[in-house]
Amino acid sequence: GCTLNGTTGALTCIDAITTGRHQWAKGAAVASASPLVLGADGNYFHVTGTVTISEVSPTSWQAGSQVCLNFDAVATVTHNSGGTNDLMLAGSVNLTTSANTILCLIYDSPDWHETSRKVP
Repeated sequence: GCTLNGTTGALTCIDAITTGRHQWAKGAAVASASPLVLGADGNYFHVTGTVTISEVSPTSWQAGSQVCLNFDAVATVTHNSGGTNDLMLAGSVNLTTSANTILCLIYDSPDWHETSRKVP
């Protein structure tokens, strides 16, 4: 079975094989910032604002965590800004978002790597 940590939101499963589907929760909207701080209330977040994002805070996340960000406005997401918790984007170039751009990432500690994007 699985247990949910009420403080961190971390789900721990001890089964060797998981059947069915994993249902991600939609977290509360977050304001664009650098570092972008995501809540522990989901894996899918709307990002508001236009501030450039060059890293995502690893607080409450572990290596292997996956998130998707749905942008509500035009913002710049910076590829490999040279710090910690950087965003490693496809093509090694910055991303300029628009409303409904979706960017999915996986965390490998210390960086976040793009796994997919949808640009309207």
